[in-house]
Amino acid sequence: MATYDHLPLRRLEGTLERRTHGFGSPPPREAKAHGARIQTEIEEVVASYNELPAVEGVDPSLILKISVAGNVDEDEWRKLGLTVLSVDGDRSVVLFADDKSLQDFRNKVEAYQGEIPDGRKSPQYAGLVSAIESVSLLSASDRIGRGLNLEGITAPEDFVETDAYLLDFELYYPPDKDDIELFLYRLRQAIAPAGTVLSTYSGFQMLIARVECTGAAVRVALNLPEVAVADIPPQPDIQPEDFTEIDVGDLPAGMPPLDDAVVIGIIDSGVNFGHPLLATTEAGAIAMDPTWSASDTAGHGTSVASIAAFGDISARVSAKNFDAQFRIASARVVDDRGYFPKNQPVPDLMETAIRQLSRDYACRIFNVSLGNPKKPYRGAKPEAWAATLDALARELDILIIVSAGNRDDLTNSYRDGIVSAYPQYLLSDASRIIDPATAAIALTVGSVYSSAKGRLV
Repeated sequence: MATYDHLPLRRLEGTLERRTHGFGSPPPREAKAHGARIQTEIEEVVASYNELPAVEGVDPSLILKISVAGNVDEDEWRKLGLTVLSVDGDRSVVLFADDKSLQDFRNKVEAYQGEIPDGRKSPQYAGLVSAIESVSLLSASDRIGRGLNLEGITAPEDFVETDAYLLDFELYYPPDKDDIELFLYRLRQAIAPAGTVLSTYSGFQMLIARVECTGAAVRVALNLPEVAVADIPPQPDIQPEDFTEIDVGDLPAGMPPLDDAVVIGIIDSGVNFGHPLLATTEAGAIAMDPTWSASDTAGHGTSVASIAAFGDISARVSAKNFDAQFRIASARVVDDRGYFPKNQPVPDLMETAIRQLSRDYACRIFNVSLGNPKKPYRGAKPEAWAATLDALARELDILIIVSAGNRDDLTNSYRDGIVSAYPQYLLSDASRIIDPATAAIALTVGSVYSSAKGRLV
């Protein structure tokens, strides 16, 4: 019996409250003073926007950030000519303005400051305006991602003008898809001639450009209102596994899986199907770069595939039984160094690999034992990688299994006290799950453990 109640389940008594729409309960405000401040901030936003330069004749978009203290329904923003682009964890909403003068917004704030109409207890539009804490444009520093922050880059001036940078620029997904090319055009022109857009990805409500450019060009691009965030591209946390390497010796190859066996897709460093115990499980293998072979040079993907195919390898060795129940289809997504391709954003890479394995090998179950250690979950919205896996799981009706992340410091940090430190150390910052483990629809697995672990090599 387990020592700890890891997931206690309790019966909910009573009835659930219905979820309310529209406005929540904003804090009490003095209408004239609060309205005047918000009106001033709107005027400053419009004035600052009008000072933004056009790029090769293409005007910038008006994208503003509104911090809120209550809940504001998206329909209420639409009535102001504003479209929600993003909702962040600090209760701020990023919005795209159809009307660059924000006239409807101004009119409602002005009415809020006026006399209370007969028969009403509160000012006009109090639910909306009282919920607003502040209105502003985003700054260049707001667009610097957490991965760059970890490298000590928190402001535009931290980029060295002459140094070369490889970055992912995530752009806001425009309400009108026809504006996608305009957003990308403005980015290309902003970084020219000191950089280039290597590739772009327009996915599920996301728009990403992989860019190589100088620090001077990064500074210019960070001033584009269309840019949501610029950050270091994800690189997988592939670490040597703490497994006992098992010599095949005289172990007999098992019976192959049935013709209609489930096919599991492994998105990893490839799989070495030349291994005599894995050979019978091969459904197919692809490499996401034409210069790569589909074989596994890192060993990580083969290890993952062996667990997917056979489960407890040590138990299989003891029983001398490697009859296969599942078949394996492999997509190699990293190079010999364990890095993702330079020229392709990771969400694009994941979508291409999963779609191809789904189409060519009828995979319904996928394993992605890769993660970005520079993106532990800190609240707010999921990263693009996690969001892409969710969208694919929903669209293709598939199960995607992802790893929570790695901790390789436990033995050094806790030494003999590691048993008594469990499970408290799971609550530390170092134990936070990493992207894409934040995916809502995917199945996130913390660990697979046995006292005598093994893998096929």
